[in-house]
Amino acid sequence: MSSREQGRGERWADYLAGRLSVAERSELEQEILESDDLSADLYDDLLLAEPLAATDQSVSAGSRPARSPAPRMRRLWAVVLPIAAVLAFVVLWPRDGSIPDGSEQFRGENGQHGMTPRGPVDAAPREFQWSAVAGAEWYRFELTGADGRRVFETTVTTNRVEVPSGQEISSGIWKVIPISATRHELPSLPVQAFEVSP
Repeated sequence: MSSREQGRGERWADYLAGRLSVAERSELEQEILESDDLSADLYDDLLLAEPLAATDQSVSAGSRPARSPAPRMRRLWAVVLPIAAVLAFVVLWPRDGSIPDGSEQFRGENGQHGMTPRGPVDAAPREFQWSAVAGAEWYRFELTGADGRRVFETTVTTNRVEVPSGQEISSGIWKVIPISATRHELPSLPVQAFEVSP
């Protein structure tokens, strides 16, 4: 290695360690900006410096490397969020065990988007319908029982679905997802719930 390369290496090490004066640092950074090779070298050295710094800390700290609080927080959120979701479900679900009728959901221009059935019904429904959605070429219909089991799903071009005989249910939820001509999902219509009145 020539004395010039050795000097550059020492200057580079001082730069990475933060031992250069402001003027020396500015001068070297200007050289880095003007040279693709120096930029590539800096990038490579910085990538190499991170794992070395972590190794250096673990050696100096003893047998265990220092831990960042971020992974611990991620693990905490992974536990807290599902618990919060279950608690929200338990607290917000009606105490009498009935399925909400959707009357408190947001309304579009046509009330509940012309969605029927919803709320209390006289018999297990076979026909489901909704108002047409601007820009929708297809509609994906999903019917789920009160137990969370998917009973029926289909994709149609009209704003109405008839559930095949034998797949009717007395209580459940249903939703419609409009799909554009470019096969992108448009905003879903509000989820509706129904239950056969006793």
